Amino acid sequence: MHIGIINLMPDPELYINEITSLLKGYSYDLSWIHLSDKKNGHQSAQVPDFHYPTLQQAKPFDLIVVTGAPVEKLRFEDVEYWQELCAILHDAISNGTRLLGVCWGAMAVAKLYGLDKQVSTNKAFGVYGFSNPQPSLPLMEGMEETFHWPVSTYATFNTQQADALISSGGWLGIGKHPDIGYGLLCSTNQQILLSLGHPEYSPQRLLNEYLRDSAQGLNTAFPSGLTEDDPVTFRHAKNTCVFSNWLYGIYINNKD
Repeated sequence: MHIGIINLMPDPELYINEITSLLKGYSYDLSWIHLSDKKNGHQSAQVPDFHYPTLQQAKPFDLIVVTGAPVEKLRFEDVEYWQELCAILHDAISNGTRLLGVCWGAMAVAKLYGLDKQVSTNKAFGVYGFSNPQPSLPLMEGMEETFHWPVSTYATFNTQQADALISSGGWLGIGKHPDIGYGLLCSTNQQILLSLGHPEYSPQRLLNEYLRDSAQGLNTAFPSGLTEDDPVTFRHAKNTCVFSNWLYGIYINNKD
């Protein structure tokens, strides 16, 4: 299984172990896809740049992962690498390559299907409980009735548009929070999995982001779901079975 990761996080080297934790349990070849239009990209030898070979073919990859990025307040069209990213995603979709979008990466993929983001002045920040409306779905096997994932974003999926997309067929809403809406969407053919949350985050990550925002003078509240006296302990099971189930589908497809 050949996996390509477009790592758009502001600290890509520190994020490597977290994003790859979602891919555990399977053997794979990993490539880091560098966007030529992205300024100040990672240059570390630990994260070798993999220049996308052609915008006409996505066939080298069985799966492409698009991470979060600190650009959720911007219009998609104003993100410097938006056109390049769209070209890669369009080719991947047309070639049947699986796509996993996380946080802004999920919003970017959703935008291609007419599902926009809605930006808030308040940051959704902390550990949120998402309801699992389809526990009998094989993809959701092993997931709790309410699964808790870290969230860190000023933007969420537009709920009305998401409802319309699901009603029209082709998409499933498999995780929803009463305040911030859909946290997990999947195409019915399971080619695409979109996660608003960050199930890959380590317990320390939310605390570090809070301290970073505070140092920058931002009015970010202490992350919900954590406690002041024991801030690195989540009150959640960090349930990521959905990703294992989804990867198993890719693995079986490749064996066939």
